[in-house]
Amino acid sequence: MAITIQEQKNSRQNKKDFGIIRHDAPLTATEVTDLKALLTRQFELTHDVIVEFTGLTDCDTLGLQLLLSASKSAKAGNSRFELRGDIEALQLAAQRIGLSFEDYFNCAAQTEADQS
Repeated sequence: MAITIQEQKNSRQNKKDFGIIRHDAPLTATEVTDLKALLTRQFELTHDVIVEFTGLTDCDTLGLQLLLSASKSAKAGNSRFELRGDIEALQLAAQRIGLSFEDYFNCAAQTEADQS
């Protein structure tokens, strides 16, 4: 997992406007601790956080719970939390436990402009 921060104009309290976490591993109990630390750090450094998934093939309830918690915390802090990329495994995990994924997460379709 790697963190890439793309700087924009400072918008509040000397924080950058957004930061991107690129996640390229399964989102299961094994990876949740590392991603939680990265999310916490990004929300300390930036106004908004985007998690970009590449090749995500598995997500368990712990992974989904972490993302739900991050989404709720972002809303409470008047920040934005967005998921991008390969999110089908996240959608399936939400469906398995009876959640409507779109009701809980801000997701954006990745365009060619986003990739550059």
